[in-house]
Amino acid sequence: MTNVLTECVDGRFRITLNRPQKRNALDTKAVAQFSEALDAIDQHERPRVVLIEGIGPAFCAGRDLADPAFEQMAPGDALREYFNPLVERILGLSVPTVAAVRGPALGAGLGIALACDVMVVSENARFGSPFGRLGGVLDCGGHVLLHERIGPALTRDLILTGRLLDGHEAVAAGIATRCVADDILAETAEQIANQIGHGPTAAFAQSKAILRALSPLVHEVLELEACAQDAVADTDDVAEGLAAFRERRDPTFEGR
Repeated sequence: MTNVLTECVDGRFRITLNRPQKRNALDTKAVAQFSEALDAIDQHERPRVVLIEGIGPAFCAGRDLADPAFEQMAPGDALREYFNPLVERILGLSVPTVAAVRGPALGAGLGIALACDVMVVSENARFGSPFGRLGGVLDCGGHVLLHERIGPALTRDLILTGRLLDGHEAVAAGIATRCVADDILAETAEQIANQIGHGPTAAFAQSKAILRALSPLVHEVLELEACAQDAVADTDDVAEGLAAFRERRDPTFEGR
């Protein structure tokens, strides 16, 4: 099964996460296929706009914790090898990017969505940091990318409380740009991508470079997050958080 589908039509390059049975959580195979899709953008297709979406009721629930490859790696190494390069590559694309988000965009899914230039979401979209329930640390650039969009106060709130924002709340906060009914999400995202794709994309590339220059800390924060995940990986709280996740119960943390 192909975990990441691609299509290029009339200058519009579509990347579709295709693991609906896993809420489009990313395993190593999916990350590799996503990277190959980005290679095609850089090397072959030369599209005018990129649209990223997920099949099914979720955009992307993050890293697939059941992937044996990730179970055998230190969490920081998984970020450095697989997820941080993915987020940085999306951020670094000169092509305008649009994310169409339905349902949860968490962990790596949040990082991917936030790395896009325009984010249109359905009413049932969900954004936030569930890492507190796992004893872990927000990653995939979430600290800096959320901070850029919503400021320090709400970023801290989402990290510390674990609450999730729906589509309307995400637009009000500044995470997303437009919220629409679920049944017109795909159509609306297509319209936005088509509008951007017919614009002066060479000029857009210059604006993207200028905007990214205003936030030079992404690479450093990605590494800080990887180090932080390693720092807490062996704590009792992480063990309890993962056990509670697998057993579908509330965790009991002791702060150690």
